[in-house]
Amino acid sequence: MSKNQPVSIERLAEIDAGLARVNEAWMAWDQELGEVQTRLEHAGMGTMDALDLVHRQQMDRLRAGNAPVDLDLLNQLLDELCCLYLNADQEQRLVIRGFFEDKRRVRKYLHSYIGGRAAPRLASTRDETWGSSDTRGRILGAGRAAPTSRATDGKSAEGG
Repeated sequence: MSKNQPVSIERLAEIDAGLARVNEAWMAWDQELGEVQTRLEHAGMGTMDALDLVHRQQMDRLRAGNAPVDLDLLNQLLDELCCLYLNADQEQRLVIRGFFEDKRRVRKYLHSYIGGRAAPRLASTRDETWGSSDTRGRILGAGRAAPTSRATDGKSAEGG
């Protein structure tokens, strides 16, 4: 795809739907983890100890690939979306950024994705799409410009 070439509306809709499915699974898991934390607290464990335990269990499951959240799919969708974003015009970029407005959990993961996956890829690749300094600035700037949420999930553990 060349710079400012129209992005397929159908493909963007598929990516948006995939992001929504991942977001829903992660929000449901966060709810489940919040309930586990509440049970631990009711059993006498302190709030911070319960939060720490639930968070460690969440991270262990994510690292083991044993979580209800499909991080492989999420990373693939974000990889493709970043490439599309880099080649999109301003109007298309606005549409892409809008994908994250109602997907709070995926939006929170986007920051980890940019720092942990996209930035190293940008720094090390020889691929023109990912490797130019102009590209690095655009994608890293996009990560900072994306809407953020500092709110917590109540009693649920934060991960990602």
